[in-house]
Order: sequence, then C-alpha cells, then structure tokens
Amino acid sequence: MSDILIINMWMNDIGRHAAANLGLLQVIFEVNLKLFEQSSAKKLMFCIRDFVESGSNRDFLQKALKKDIDDIWAKMYKPDKFKDSSPEQFFNFEFVMLPHKVYAEQGFIEKVKELKDRMVVGSEDSLFLQDSDQKQVPLDGMPVFIEQSWAMIRDQKELNLPDQRKLVADFRCNEFKVEAIDLVRDEIEKLQVESDGGNMEESKFSAVCTGILKKAEDYYVDGAAHYENGVFSKVGKELKNSLLEFLYKCFDT
Repeated sequence: MSDILIINMWMNDIGRHAAANLGLLQVIFEVNLKLFEQSSAKKLMFCIRDFVESGSNRDFLQKALKKDIDDIWAKMYKPDKFKDSSPEQFFNFEFVMLPHKVYAEQGFIEKVKELKDRMVVGSEDSLFLQDSDQKQVPLDGMPVFIEQSWAMIRDQKELNLPDQRKLVADFRCNEFKVEAIDLVRDEIEKLQVESDGGNMEESKFSAVCTGILKKAEDYYVDGAAHYENGVFSKVGKELKNSLLEFLYKCFDT
C-alpha cells in the first residue's frame, strides 16, 4: 500500500544474506512483479544503523548493498516480459546512514530528525515520489483498491515469509509433479499396450518417449519454476526419474 519502504539493517550485517533479511527483499521484488507488475515506482530506503564513518566506507556499503540487490534480481523468478529488466525500472533506491543510538546519541537524534522532516509530501527533500506520471489512487477509491490488492495477495499460496518458502515450495512443486504425471499417464499406458503387442521401431519408440517427457516437464516448469530453486530442481529430478521408470517398463517389454 505504501510509497516508501524503509529497510532497517545493522551496518555489520551488510554482506550477510540471512542476517540482513535479503530473502524477504526477494519476496517483495517477486510479488510486486507477479501480482502488480509494479505499475508505479516505489522508494526502497535502506536505513543503515550503527554507522561509523571511516574513510570511504559509506560508498563501499552502498556498492555492497547495490550488488546484493542486483544478485537477487538476477536469480529471482521474473515473468517473460521482465526477463531483461533491472530493479531500477521498478524501484528508487536510497541509502541513509544512522549513527549508533547509544555511543553517538546526539548524531543519531539529528539524523532521525532529518529523516522525520522528509516524511512530509511538500518538504524540500520529500521521501514521497512526485513523478508526474505516477498512478495515484483517489482517496474515495482507496478502500476498494486496498480490498482488491489484499484479495489478490491472499490468493497466492506461496506468499509466506522466507523461512516458510521451502515448505511451501516443497508442497506446491510436488503437486505440480503429480499433475504432470497425470497429464501423460494415458500416453504411457497407450505406449505400454503397444509395447506389449509386439516389436516397435526404435525411431517411433524414441519419439513417443521424448514427447511424453517433454510434455510433462514443460508442464512442471511452467507451474513450479518460480518456487525456491533448490526444491524446484530436486522435485524436477524426481519427476524425470519417475517418468523414466514408467518408460523403462515399456522399453523392457
């Protein structure tokens, strides 16, 4: 619902994927693309806590975070029309450094006040995006907009927090595996009957088996490709092994 998302990070956690909760950031990216196609830009502000200025570490930390963002974007699932997109097409990134609240209290208070002053639409350095082409929802339309957005989100079974992603991926990928096998079951049974009836030409048998494998695997990939990659690959191999086991019985006959 918001125009701005502030991501709190400890300075020492930058570069540590799990500690920095970058898995959650990947969920945010994927959901915005899949459900909403990110029709209007959002600002993502990385708020670096306990920051200590030392040499060029400010630039170094920003570059490290930007690299993490690009790595997430490169490996995450994207619809075909966004395959070659970059995160900057959908998000405006900003990095804010906050001193330590205890050991540099006065500096912390001053920086937080600066941030607070920017939380006003009309301020000189407002955090709210002022793009002329940004799609705004009129106030009287907000209840409907929010209701429809949340209905769309609730309908997505995979939108769990990162620690639940593997469980959801395992469940959904196995569902797609079963459906893929069911999709070609009749063709396998038909091949078995034909095999039982006598000899088959090698080229014909090969073509039928290849077609069965491709049909099932294409169905599985289309449905499961955007789930957690490790689970997707593991269940995909299980699907292929199951199909080969069925086809081997026909070959043996």
